[in-house]
Parts: sequence; C-alpha cells; structure tokens
Amino acid sequence: MNIEKSDNSWKQKFFIFFLFFILTYIQTKYVWFYYDDYGYAKLYFKIGTDQFSNDINLTNIIGYLKWHYLHWGGRVVFIFFLILALQLGVSGFMLVNAVILAFILTVTFFIIKYYLYKRNLKSNNVVLFLTIAGVWLFLPRVTYVSSIFWGSAVSLYAWPLAFLLTGLKILQNVQEEKSFFKYILVCICFFMSGISHEFIGGMAIILLSILLIKEQKYRNTYIYIVLLFTILGYVFLLLAPGNFARRGDFGLMQMIENIPERTLYILQGIFISTYGIIFSICCFITIKYKYYKLAWLKNLYPLFIVILFPFSFFYVVWQTGRQMFFPSMFFLGLIFIIILTVFFSNSKKIYLYLFTSASIIVFYSTILYQYKENYNILVINDKNLQSCNNEIIFYKMPYPHHCEGMPYMSGKSYLEPLIRKYYNIDKNTKIIYKDYINNIE
Repeated sequence: MNIEKSDNSWKQKFFIFFLFFILTYIQTKYVWFYYDDYGYAKLYFKIGTDQFSNDINLTNIIGYLKWHYLHWGGRVVFIFFLILALQLGVSGFMLVNAVILAFILTVTFFIIKYYLYKRNLKSNNVVLFLTIAGVWLFLPRVTYVSSIFWGSAVSLYAWPLAFLLTGLKILQNVQEEKSFFKYILVCICFFMSGISHEFIGGMAIILLSILLIKEQKYRNTYIYIVLLFTILGYVFLLLAPGNFARRGDFGLMQMIENIPERTLYILQGIFISTYGIIFSICCFITIKYKYYKLAWLKNLYPLFIVILFPFSFFYVVWQTGRQMFFPSMFFLGLIFIIILTVFFSNSKKIYLYLFTSASIIVFYSTILYQYKENYNILVINDKNLQSCNNEIIFYKMPYPHHCEGMPYMSGKSYLEPLIRKYYNIDKNTKIIYKDYINNIE
C-alpha cells in the first residue's frame, strides 16, 4: 500500500476511525456518571450555584460558567462542552465520549504514520493500529478510572487533545500546501488547546516552541500568530479569579515540604504500573538495537519536555489526583508506539507481537468485566433513584476500585446532595446504602 496515497484516502481514515470507535465504544459502554458529573449536569456543582439549576438553558449555563470562572477555575470552555454532553444522559454522553476518543486515536494513527513515512521508516498499518490500541488499553488502571472512565475528567484531560492533535496533524503538511484556510484551522485548534486546561495549554505552547526552534520551515508569521493565540487562550485560563480563590493557603513552604512526597507519587504513578512494563520493554529494545543513536528517535527527545511539564503542577497545587497523569501518559505513549511500531514492523518474530496483543486483550477484558458488573448494579440504582418511594435502596458496587466515587465511600458523603439534585429527590426521602450481594436476587 502506498503510504502517501493512503494517507489522503478518506475511506481509509473512516475505516481506521471505525475500528477505534468499536474499541472506545466497548470501553465506555459500561461506565456511569460519577462525582462531579451529577453536579455539572444540573449546574449545581458548588454552594452558590442553586439559582442556575432550576432550568437548564443557555442563559443559565453561561451564568453558571461565569460563576465558575470567578469562583472555581478557568476551564470553562470545555466545561461548557461537558454540560451539553451530560444533558444526553449516561448512554448519550458515553457515545459522544467514544466518538471523541476514537477521533483522538485516529489522528494519532495518521500523525505517527506520516512521521515514520517522512523518515523512510518501515511501518505496517496493522502493526501501527494494534500498537496504538495496545498502548491505549495498557494505560494504568488508576489513570483509566480517574480520567477516561470519569465524565468530568475525560472532558478536561482528554477531549482537548482532539484539538491539539488536529492542529499538529494539519501542521505536518500545511507548509507544503500554503493554505490560508488551514492556517486558520490550526489557529483555532491551538487556541482551543491553550484555553482548555493548564496542562494541555502549556503542552501546546511547548510543542509550538519546539517546532519553531527545531524546524526552519515553521518560522513564519502565521506560526507566530498561532503561538500568540495559544498564549492568549492560556493566559485567559490561568488568570481566572477562581484559580486564586481555590488555591487557598498553599504557600511556598508547603510546596517545598511536599517535594519528596510528590516526586515519589509521580514515580510510582509511572513506573509501578502497566506503563512501567512498556517503558522497560521500550528501553530494552532501544538499547539492544541502538535506536538511541538514530535520528528518528533523537527527534523525539524534546517530547520529554512536553511530558514532564504537567508534573510541575504537582508541586504547586494543593491537591493532586490520578487523572492528572493522563496528558503526560498519553504523550509518553506516543514514544512507546513509535518505538514498538518500528521494531515490530521490521521484526520477523510476528508470534511475539501476536502473543503481546493477546495478553493485552486478556488483561483488559478483566477490567471490562468488572465495569460491566458495576454497571448492572448502577442500572438498578438508577431505577430506584427515579422512583417516588419514601426510602430508596442504593446498592454498593461489587468492584469499588472501578468507579470514581460513591456517596457511601469514606469521605464521599458530599456526593449525595449532587445525586439528590440530579434525580430531584426530596430531602425527606431516605437513601439507604446496602451491599448488593445480600440484596439482589
């Protein structure tokens, strides 16, 4: 297959997207709303927002986002998308999520394919697809639970990648075409990246800066304008009054005291996980076959600046969560994918690749099974919560590590008011939490 021609084939692009969509749809089919999802769906995330929750319309959504920007944080653009998607209900939201994630993986496929093609590196489309799917499925479990499988988190930590990657993909060949329209699209994509999230915005600025420093062909007025718009979006995000109000009394001394603890937390999140296995394999391949001496791998070294950037926030914010790992894990995964694709595309030991693919599928199927078991209970809880009984039974999850948060869990009681608001449950109605094993026949 001619790579250059196939890269322009919309049939192939749709086919790759369809395959990734099957993957992401199966992934998210058995996921439910957790945590902030209930609050954002009803514009009732924090005390002081009651006036917006009586009627979900555009005026109230904008009013709520204004309150959010002033009192909680600047990520209002993608929270707007989140609120709209949440109005579709659980199934509708997860369908939208599956489409966006599939789009992200599809653009990743063609970015990497183009990168390998321009460097005359052999790449097999099947190998590339399976490698992307495998690295994606092999993300650390806690990262999945706290980002991909949590509506509020995936909209902030993953959805912006759709814009960032699209901008990068257009940039790969826009210099050759000199299309003003495509420069406008790039500008929009990077502005949306900049305004989306502190991590993604900073990564977008670093990526553009790397291109300007390393690639002569990108040093023109258009790219500097793109960088300017990215910075403007990022400044709007960072200067939100809510960011400073939320930061509280987390001072310099506390930052310094937390350095050892936060560093250990980062290292554990990366290496004591499934990604630690892939990291070790890629290091072994790189050293044994001396990839580290080759230009195509050396060109990827600046990506480590992009990968490390989000971790800098771990030292300056008062609270951290596993969802914060996702952007760095994603870009680290890109390096893994390129190394593994080059290796397996040139390897005659195809049985090793098939064994690896089968192992990952088996590994992930266990996670999917546990989410499905939780899903069955959540469907029952959903019916119970919609009933008009004076007492509502809320069954506990059989796999508590495969749900982001439930009101019966320690320290999560504040979630019950959000669930009550979402289902319009009166304060006098009692919600009883019971173990599902002894109560569901």
